[in-house]
Amino acid sequence: MKYLIIGALFVVTSCSTEQQQKMNTFLASPAGQALERTALVAANSALQQYEDTGKVKGKEVAQASLSSVSQQLRGLQATEAAANPAAIKDAVENGSASPVVTKKVAPVVAAAVADAVKKGAPADAANEAAARGLDKAAAKP
Repeated sequence: MKYLIIGALFVVTSCSTEQQQKMNTFLASPAGQALERTALVAANSALQQYEDTGKVKGKEVAQASLSSVSQQLRGLQATEAAANPAAIKDAVENGSASPVVTKKVAPVVAAAVADAVKKGAPADAANEAAARGLDKAAAKP
């Protein structure tokens, strides 16, 4: 986990000024905010499924999985796989200790990132918006 965080920090800080400006512009845009909300909704759905079972530990596992998944997504930034749906699904699966998180989050996030890129968003920015949405869900009490 420590190496994932360090790797994610390296990826974000290794962006050029122009790339960082494009990322910030997208993240602040309605499309960037919508992508972040899409990831957040998918993640909250996974958390809610655990919460509905009454298993507190299950929810903790799901939250930890979401945090790990967001780091896995960030690991794709600055690579050609940043918006690749298969790579995103793999990142979710690799980062998740929860089958519910994998099942609910992977297809939604992969589709949302791919759609944003198809509409002109920078791949890294779309990926970051999804990761931020997952971070928000993971941080919920």
